[in-house]
Amino acid sequence: NFIIGDDFISIVQDDLYLDLHNDFDFTGYSYDVSNKEFKLFFKKGIGDWIKKKNIDRLIFKCKEVSFLKIKEGDSTEYPDDEGCLDGIGFNTEDMRSDMDSFLASNEFHDDYDLIFTFASGQAIKIHCKEVLLEIN
Repeated sequence: NFIIGDDFISIVQDDLYLDLHNDFDFTGYSYDVSNKEFKLFFKKGIGDWIKKKNIDRLIFKCKEVSFLKIKEGDSTEYPDDEGCLDGIGFNTEDMRSDMDSFLASNEFHDDYDLIFTFASGQAIKIHCKEVLLEIN
């Protein structure tokens, strides 16, 4: 129910552009193993530059997860950037060991993995049947 923006730091749902790098902070994730559902949580950031004042949080619901890999980050040098998204994109299955980059295309294919990279170096790569975006 969304697409990745051409800038690879945003998502677009209908005509709503959401800048995950500048306007939202990543706050965590949860994984329900028995239901194979992985969720990523973002909250509205704090600052005068924030554009979408009426949106408090975003939840990415990944359903029927078949692959999940999480790379730890190191936020000791820049602790304020721990929740800062660096990029969002896709990888092919043969790129599963690469947790630092993604394809230069935002076109989705069923066999692609979705990857979120963060300024801290943390990365989350996931393959699932469906990803739904909830806006609150």
